[in-house]
Amino acid sequence: MEKKEKVKIADLPDFAFIRPKQAASLLGISLATLYRLVWRGKLPKPRKITSRTVGWRLAELRQFLETLPETE
Repeated sequence: MEKKEKVKIADLPDFAFIRPKQAASLLGISLATLYRLVWRGKLPKPRKITSRTVGWRLAELRQFLETLPETE
């Protein structure tokens, strides 16, 4: 069997969809915190990809990261 190469999020185009686990990992938060941010209106709601799958456009997550204050 061939090993799958890991895709780096930085290499993906802005229109790529990111699933919840990937989004939480990218933001450095838990899934619970991810959905809490959505509930509070700080993060856009995920889009429906299929009848049982949701995700965010990578551009939306990158934009959210840019709005966060920088920490030292």
